[in-house]
Amino acid sequence: MKRKVQESYTEEMDLTIAVIVYNRCDELTGTINAIERAVKYLDPHYRVELLLIEDPYRNKYCSDLIEIDLTKWILIKNKKKIMPQIARNLALQSAHGKYLLFVDSDIEIDEKSIQILLNFAEENRFGVIGPQSYNPTTGEKSYSGMVRSKLIGLNVPKYSKEEFFEVDDVQNVFMFDRNLATSLGITFDPRFIHEIALFDLKFKMAGYRNFIVNRAVSYDKHGNSSHFRSDTFSFAWYARAHVWKISRSLFPLLLSLISISMLDLYYFTHYYEPKSVSESLRLLATSYLNCLFGMIANK
Repeated sequence: MKRKVQESYTEEMDLTIAVIVYNRCDELTGTINAIERAVKYLDPHYRVELLLIEDPYRNKYCSDLIEIDLTKWILIKNKKKIMPQIARNLALQSAHGKYLLFVDSDIEIDEKSIQILLNFAEENRFGVIGPQSYNPTTGEKSYSGMVRSKLIGLNVPKYSKEEFFEVDDVQNVFMFDRNLATSLGITFDPRFIHEIALFDLKFKMAGYRNFIVNRAVSYDKHGNSSHFRSDTFSFAWYARAHVWKISRSLFPLLLSLISISMLDLYYFTHYYEPKSVSESLRLLATSYLNCLFGMIANK
């Protein structure tokens, strides 16, 4: 089936929705359909830009492998793998929307969710916002920030029943004011394992608060157990090696274990509250051990 590709917008939009595709072709159809249903639910005055950025998958692209109409989408097909972290910065550069909403390619959102997030954005001062995530199989609430906090041995508050509640960061589906991010110089740093967390925490360090909005709903098809999967753990290390390689900096690549440890130590001491050096070293050790144990347990 031959499909046309949407021409790139040149005018300012109200919202850009970006989906980054690395290798999850099977789930992409559901994600695209859910987004388009949610866009149809929006107030008609909203101008929306749909952006799909993908790395090659087995020498092809997921958009070519699925039977779905993508004429409403702007497709950016990277000739080589640039990894999701760098692709998010590409989305930042390519977007025209006042707000930028990232939706992971294995996530489905409720049709009312985007409108609810936009309503919140227009009425509140915030850094990053996102919907409450649910496991589609069990129906249980999930928040990847809590799972990630388990990696570093931190206790986090239970889910709030309030209309919205504050969190350190929002994962999987998250929205922010693109101009605010630009003015603050906030981009994604692919050298860190938790580059989305760091992106969100930069808003917090700049004096903005991040929220989950309960009435907005998303469904994580993989569940947050994926934080402990061996392929996820390996991917984080590969991604940083890839970044160093394309930056032609061989020295940190050769010393990757030391470099990664130093970067994560910087992350904990500067962005996670911040912590003292001794506490950060404990969190660092706990994080790596929990990743390894989780990787072994989920083989």
